[in-house]
Amino acid sequence: MAYVATGIRSYRHTELQAYGATGIRSYRHTELQAYGATGILSYRHTELQAYGAAGIRSYRHTELQAYGATGIRSCRHTELQAYGATGIRSYRHTELQAYGATGIRSYRHTELQAYGAIGIRSYRHTELQAHGATGIRSYRHTELQAYGATGIRSYRHTELQAYGATGIRSYRHTPSYEGTRILEVDFGKNREIGERSQSTLKLMKKTLMFPLPADQTL
Repeated sequence: MAYVATGIRSYRHTELQAYGATGIRSYRHTELQAYGATGILSYRHTELQAYGAAGIRSYRHTELQAYGATGIRSCRHTELQAYGATGIRSYRHTELQAYGATGIRSYRHTELQAYGAIGIRSYRHTELQAHGATGIRSYRHTELQAYGATGIRSYRHTELQAYGATGIRSYRHTPSYEGTRILEVDFGKNREIGERSQSTLKLMKKTLMFPLPADQTL
């Protein structure tokens, strides 16, 4: 559903609705939203978006949001957030976590992303959970997972995806994920690690981004 008001030029989104009205200076949404109003030139997102424009001073949402604009010095959210602005040195959130290491000064993500570098030893959040520490070999989440293990230096995904674990090549899952137990598969040793359900294993087999070598099968 899309909402239009006087002075609004155009609205586009790929999932939920876009809001706008003449003179609007603050924007709110409950899940995935693109915002626009007189003076704002364009907003774009594919799923989780970062917003920024000259003169914009604050952005707020209740679920998925990224903040950024000239003069912005502090950013806050209640669930998923990315922070970045001149002079910003610390990052905080209440649901997902921001990762940093010696010398790291900026953080970036496109959707649900976690970054790590040498010196990082632990990660914590309260709902979408990422585990990473020396010797960690199993991962757990309640909805979307992030993976990390010794030797992993970067994590990337585009939608509901988290990549990275010793021996893991690459894998992808769709928005529908069955069960709360997440499976880590060590392709290098051709074995399963930790608890898993048959349906979860089946799903991961179907959605592997890259085929396994002929001698390595699930």
